[in-house]
Amino acid sequence: MAWQSESDFTVGQDRLHYATAGDSSRPPILCVHGWFGAYVQWASVVPMLQDTHYIIALDLLGHGKSEAPTTGDYSIVAQGMRVLALADHLQLGQFALMGHSMGGQISTMIAARLAPQRVTELVSVSAVLTGKLKPRVRATLPFYDWLSSHPRVFDWMTSLRGNVWAEYILYGSVWFKDMFKVPPAARANVAESAYRADNLPAIVLSGREIIKTDLTDDMANIRARTLVIAPATDAVVYTSDSELLAAKAPNVQLVRIQDSGHFPMVEQPAAFAAALEGFLVG
Repeated sequence: MAWQSESDFTVGQDRLHYATAGDSSRPPILCVHGWFGAYVQWASVVPMLQDTHYIIALDLLGHGKSEAPTTGDYSIVAQGMRVLALADHLQLGQFALMGHSMGGQISTMIAARLAPQRVTELVSVSAVLTGKLKPRVRATLPFYDWLSSHPRVFDWMTSLRGNVWAEYILYGSVWFKDMFKVPPAARANVAESAYRADNLPAIVLSGREIIKTDLTDDMANIRARTLVIAPATDAVVYTSDSELLAAKAPNVQLVRIQDSGHFPMVEQPAAFAAALEGFLVG
């Protein structure tokens, strides 16, 4: 399902990109992607919600088609304020929030600290909430820092896009439980920002902010009904983060999705859709 519209808006001096799908008269849901992600990672969710919700997905600063200034503020708070700026731009008083990975961290920051009164429902997907990434993922930070100053190496890596085995080595063995069961288009969507050279410095800065941000003490302040979706075999984020949110948020439902790595929306779309339907629609 294609997005129905794409547009840009400005926050301060930064241009940000977003896309929408569904009828704007329906309840809005803002979708916030994760580290290395872009709005296109939510393409598989559009058919799940297009008949019931107005879906809005943005490219965070430093990701996708949005600007990626090397001097930008990539803190979780600043990214959360940009999500709220998009809500203001679209004149949304209240809205549901769905965030994946770093986007789950940003969404929880909004729901718990920045604007809890505006969030009607919170969907946290494979979220990193305590700042802890698994060692293999955290080790990529210095690598991408080095890569940002070696454009020829990055160009060579980019040339491997579409090569299944190269993608498996570069990210597929970590992001997915079984990359070879994920449709190529879905793999391409979730890796959108990883192949943009201009994003590399911003990617590194964003990763540093993830590991600096622990929301443990904020979780009890969430007012929204909360759905926590935790894949069983996540190699990126500790599932204990999801369990901690489920324990501390006041009105929460925890759904564990089996046979899935970090991206349950593309690895187990039927189970993911069932979880959303039971929570957002049921």
